[in-house]
Amino acid sequence: MKLKIKILLELAVVASIMLTSCLSHESIIEPEVNEKYKLNLSGEIDQIYQTRVNDAGFCNGDEVGIYVVDYNNSEPGELLDNGNRADNVKHIYDEANNKWNSAYDIYFKNRKTNVDIYGYYPAGAPGSVSAYSFEVQKDQS
Repeated sequence: MKLKIKILLELAVVASIMLTSCLSHESIIEPEVNEKYKLNLSGEIDQIYQTRVNDAGFCNGDEVGIYVVDYNNSEPGELLDNGNRADNVKHIYDEANNKWNSAYDIYFKNRKTNVDIYGYYPAGAPGSVSAYSFEVQKDQS
């Protein structure tokens, strides 16, 4: 009888040590610090395909320039000529796959930092981000 109690106590101790080691191991696992979150841009336009190029939509090979600016805490960041999350990254339209392909991948800073994305068409090499004047129309119907 004493042997059975001793074996049960030993099993209980071993089980509790195993359970404790599993729990403590899980609690110290932290997410990867350098984990990357790829930014994927997509869009859709209402376009009637025709045999000629017109201004009703994008055509294969069209290029747009993209700037990505991180927020500073809860405040929008300032769009700069360079030094943004992404500076004038060219995206080329692949009509066959209805997809925009970028010159290189753009990644978010982390999961919590918001961004503003600025795009312009056609892509170019502006000397300054303020080189293209733009005003949001009040009536966008």
